[in-house]
Amino acid sequence: MAKQTAVKKTKIKGQENFDKVMKRFNRSNTYVKDKYRDDWSDYTKLYYNERVNAGYAGNSEIFMPETFTIVQAVKAHVLGDDPKVKFMPTRADQKADTNVLNQMLDFIWTQDSMGLKAGLAIEDMLTIGNAYLFSFWGPDGYPTTRYVHAQDAFFDIANGLYQDQRFCGYRYITSKKDLEDEMIMDPETGEMVKRYKNLEWVESASAEQQDKTAKAEKEEMFLGAQFKDEDTVEVIVYIDKERMVSIANRSVVIEDIETPFKRDTMTIQSVDDMGNQVPVEIPAIKPFLPYAPIRNYVDGNLFYARGDIQIIADLQERLNDVSTQKFDNLTYILDRMYTLDPAYADRVDEIQNMPGAVFTIPKGALEEITTTPIGNDADKEKEDIKDAMRRATAADELVQGGGQDQGMLTATEVRAQISQSGTRFKLKLRQLEEEGLKIWAGNIFKLIQINVNQEIMVRTIGPEGVEWQNYNPGEYLGEYEPKVMLEAHAAAVSEERKQEAMQFHLMASQQPWVDQQKLFVETAKAVFNKNENEVKGLLVQQQPLMDPATGEMVEPPMPGMPNESGQEPVNVPGMPQGPQPK
Repeated sequence: MAKQTAVKKTKIKGQENFDKVMKRFNRSNTYVKDKYRDDWSDYTKLYYNERVNAGYAGNSEIFMPETFTIVQAVKAHVLGDDPKVKFMPTRADQKADTNVLNQMLDFIWTQDSMGLKAGLAIEDMLTIGNAYLFSFWGPDGYPTTRYVHAQDAFFDIANGLYQDQRFCGYRYITSKKDLEDEMIMDPETGEMVKRYKNLEWVESASAEQQDKTAKAEKEEMFLGAQFKDEDTVEVIVYIDKERMVSIANRSVVIEDIETPFKRDTMTIQSVDDMGNQVPVEIPAIKPFLPYAPIRNYVDGNLFYARGDIQIIADLQERLNDVSTQKFDNLTYILDRMYTLDPAYADRVDEIQNMPGAVFTIPKGALEEITTTPIGNDADKEKEDIKDAMRRATAADELVQGGGQDQGMLTATEVRAQISQSGTRFKLKLRQLEEEGLKIWAGNIFKLIQINVNQEIMVRTIGPEGVEWQNYNPGEYLGEYEPKVMLEAHAAAVSEERKQEAMQFHLMASQQPWVDQQKLFVETAKAVFNKNENEVKGLLVQQQPLMDPATGEMVEPPMPGMPNESGQEPVNVPGMPQGPQPK
């Protein structure tokens, strides 16, 4: 046993980066514990309909789930359908079609269940203000993303801005067997090897010895007990711009490698326009931290943001108090109280508040205590509190679904809905589009650039359904800027373009020189999202006409257009006609 301890001390504890990693982790973890964790716990309880600061202790405990309603409504309105990501070139020499990149990201979003992960992150963003998406290169040859609760992540708290962060990391609970089974490819030999080392020194830690993760805390909070497993291992993953280090149970370094989130300048074989093999120099990618912060109300001097529940927590408890008071008042009115003449106190057990009861006591010995109903004051107070909560979080009636059953909305109506939701809702969209999801998309593309060194086929969705396009890494060099548009924003833009297309159609259809067939095709594509092949399948094919002078077959003139002799245009059955020239 003494020999094993000596080996462990020199082989594990003496590793160069152990002390640095644990020092940075402990400092960040202690900071979150002292400054944020209790508040985050209270906000989570309010979201799960559990009181934390009752002002009125009544006989009943009523919880009005307005906070839950607001968070879910805003979450659905913010995320909606899958976001639209479009990569834009950043240099004049970047001529490749970026549609391949856009379709590749759509495919990764679907394959990696990013809708679910982004939904969890946005829910945390609204509840406690912060969540994080860590991206890695997955074992199946595609990027993969891990959702991390703010309580389980740690950062460089000395810097408030994302771009100034020097390191990041997170912790998770796993088993020793899972660590032993994980394999990676050795870049030098191309063979699959075990990812982690020194596992023989890892001793399983009980749940009591571990600092509580977000999962463990919620189990104790809502289920009354934490799930315990003797085989659990806590793993701390640390990443800076030089190293990636994993530490098991805060004592054993099981991974210490050069950061995989960078690429040196390299040369690969590509293909030119003539199909010839040509060497292409791939520029370097600077080291980056592979996480995207999903944050709500951001202070430029603080790394951790505030959530919506922090703003409405006191209002939620006031709403609960008023609801409880009203319910207690109704209880006192329905369950009447009485006074009994002390001379008949020995017969109190004979008196029951029930229909048809007979009391053998003199009239007047039992009298009802008069109670006054609260009236509409409590209901008005509740509605005022709800209104204040909705206005404070931009979750007004329109965002929560009210007034949206009138059919297809115009662009003006969609813009009015977002405008009436308040500027804070717009800031939520912008915060996600220009920080969290934009950084995530940029990290995913960097991982593709680092790990894909040869041509691959990319699944795309075209007019005929699933199509396959070629991604050539030699054509997409340098940085491409991702532009992200969430559903709420995309809906407004889409409806505005549809209205513009309809107005253009009304104007162009009145002009005799406009090709009405092409106008119909373009309008159907713009307004009804039809592809060109679907629309052309509806058109009546024009048959050649015979020239009476020569007897030859000639192409018919376009509908709405005069022929060469200046005669009236030919009407083709089934085709829309413009006004006839006089």
